[in-house]
Amino acid sequence: MKKIILIAAVTFLASVGFSQKYGHLNAQEVLKELPEYIAAQKEMESYGQQKEKELMTLQQNFQEQYAKYERDAATLTPEIRKSRENDLMDLQQNIQKFQQSAQEKIQKKEIELLDPMINKVKEAIQVVGKENGYTYIFDTSAGSILYFDGGKDVSELVKKQLAK
Repeated sequence: MKKIILIAAVTFLASVGFSQKYGHLNAQEVLKELPEYIAAQKEMESYGQQKEKELMTLQQNFQEQYAKYERDAATLTPEIRKSRENDLMDLQQNIQKFQQSAQEKIQKKEIELLDPMINKVKEAIQVVGKENGYTYIFDTSAGSILYFDGGKDVSELVKKQLAK
């Protein structure tokens, strides 16, 4: 009797394991095909260019101040020379702070623009998974899948879900 129960349990577990349905997609490629992704990329590019122009203005101002300092250095008193050197160091530090701040703002802007789209793709993947009986849907763009053989590419199903 124990052998029959054991055989039945093994058979049941094996059938459960083999009845799982696997799918995969490249979520990055799906994301890039969203119409709002292209608009977000343009907005990011514009925002980055704006920050770059601001940085260039600061750098140009520094170069002008430095050129003026070099031109006048021989005629300046030690106190005034030291004061201008301090001003130049302050300008240089402000440029560095601006660069760091601009980079952080660019990253925040990217997150702000992409998060809603990423969530939209995740929701579409979940709907496709539930509606089509998938146990797992793997994202091949995540880089954590070392090997897969089989499963179905569900990219088109997710794209159709997103189009609804």
